[in-house]
Parts: sequence; C-alpha cells; structure tokens
Amino acid sequence: RELREETGLDAVPENLEREFAYRLVDEPPDVRARFSPEVTEIAVHAFAVEASAGWEPQLDEEHVGYCWCSAENALALLEYEEPRAAVREVVRRLGDPA
Repeated sequence: RELREETGLDAVPENLEREFAYRLVDEPPDVRARFSPEVTEIAVHAFAVEASAGWEPQLDEEHVGYCWCSAENALALLEYEEPRAAVREVVRRLGDPA
C-alpha cells in the first residue's frame, strides 16, 4: 500500500528483513517538527521491488525527488550504515557485485 501511495508503483515488495530506527533527537528541527512531540524515533523497514524498464515514480507530497543510480552510487549517497546494508542485501540477492 505504501509503495503505491508514495510512488504510484503497484507491485508486491520483498521484505529484506532489515529493520532499524532513527532517533529524532539527532535530526534537524525541520524534520523533528513533522512529528508529534511524543514520537522519539522513526522505525524503518527495508523492502525491495522490481520496476519495469522505463517506469518513473509519481512521488507524493512527502518526497521532493529521486534518482536512478547504480548500487555503488547508492552506497555513496546514503549517509547511514543501515540503509547501505539494505542496498548490499539487494545486490546480494540479485547476484551482482557491489
């Protein structure tokens, strides 16, 4: 449901079985302001999905942009280790080096 709502892609995501959380206290004030004061961390569940060639996402208002990139570039763009581990897991499942 989230995938379709946030990107317009109607597909069944594969659960990567990687979960982590970000502490909101570590985020800038504009990010913290989006959440109720009692919310102290945001849980993240990593999923993967295959999109057909040429498909482009239709982002909802929560997102400001996206880019298609190689796994190597994705690893360089990601700030935190947990999302990097999720990218490496997708690469492992696809059987590609990264």
